[in-house]
Amino acid sequence: MIFPAADRPGWFRFHGLFSDYLRRESRATRSEAERHAVLGRAVQWCRKHGEYRDAFELALTIRDGAQASDILAGRAQCVVRDEGRHLFYINAYERLLEIEPFPADEAQYWCVWAMLFARQYEKAYRVLAAMRLGTKSDDPVADRMPGRKQALLSIILFSLDRVPEAQMRGERWLESDDGLDPFESSGVACVVGTSAVADLDFPAVRRAIMLARNSMSRTGSEYALGWMSCLDALIDIQEGDLAFVHDTRIAWLIAQRDFQAALAATDIELHSALKSPCATWQVHLLLTRLQIEAATGHAAQASKTLLRAIGIAAPRRLLQPFIEHGDVIQPLIMADPKKNWPLVNDKEFVFFADLRQRLGSALAPDRSSPRQEAAADSFELDAPTSREIELQGFLDNGLSNQEIASASRWAP
Repeated sequence: MIFPAADRPGWFRFHGLFSDYLRRESRATRSEAERHAVLGRAVQWCRKHGEYRDAFELALTIRDGAQASDILAGRAQCVVRDEGRHLFYINAYERLLEIEPFPADEAQYWCVWAMLFARQYEKAYRVLAAMRLGTKSDDPVADRMPGRKQALLSIILFSLDRVPEAQMRGERWLESDDGLDPFESSGVACVVGTSAVADLDFPAVRRAIMLARNSMSRTGSEYALGWMSCLDALIDIQEGDLAFVHDTRIAWLIAQRDFQAALAATDIELHSALKSPCATWQVHLLLTRLQIEAATGHAAQASKTLLRAIGIAAPRRLLQPFIEHGDVIQPLIMADPKKNWPLVNDKEFVFFADLRQRLGSALAPDRSSPRQEAAADSFELDAPTSREIELQGFLDNGLSNQEIASASRWAP
């Protein structure tokens, strides 16, 4: 009647008939209050030993809504975001509602996320709208909830095709974002960026996607970083720069940390690119190679690749690809800020100085926001030259790299 559990060492299973007998005996010899007291102690034991699913089920059995809500809230982020068990969580939340009409804010918040991931957009919107406003308390997590809900609202509105409203709310939210949750920051930045694609506002798109990439790089999520690379490719396609479509496959290999295959694919493309007249394609592939070399710890080779890319880009003032890879290039430069980089001509020196200035401003925290306490690297540079001012005008007007190269007086 009792035998060892095959998949859980140290645990035992009751035969179904024996379990039924014990339950009948319990109901016959103990009052409901006594049975609930025993199950309540079982809930505490399960929580103490990390058996959260059993604890949740037992709490539902004794109709202890407050404790069941607390258990679900404590596991919500792991189940929804990290494990991706969206439908499982939605089902658990709806069962909780049968005994607890006011679940913990954290449990409800992650239910909205689960519905969003499961493409239940209308339902997610209704659940979010029904959430309590919350009050100020000594709990910093609770104090952040109103802002977190606003971030989620902009993402849901975008999913419901209410793009202008989503973009407006997202831009407003990013202005006061505390940066504590990289997933929220990245999600809203992606909403703002992809919304701007419809307006063909490519500088705004690139700024938003860069913010999303920088935020997401703190999470180590390979899937998310691969997603960012796909959005980068979308921008290139929208600009008509079809030479970069191949990057989606390489970006996916990098996201999977298959660096050997990614490097091989990059070198094959680079071999073809170096025979073509498309300097932008050549630079982009070299910077992709630099990204792989930096990720695999080959800093010296990455520095050489950076110099090679600068040699091609400097005469054409192709700054944008370097800015897009700023999260990789800046640490490379800052590893030895006094290094005498072996640049070969005035164009490369000017280009390198401009690049350092752009990276310093693009990756620095917003001094008017709560991020201002974060340490920021800075460079002592001269005032921008007339050439730099002209290039900035091209960027502000949304010109692609090829258009800048054609319009610029430095184009070959």
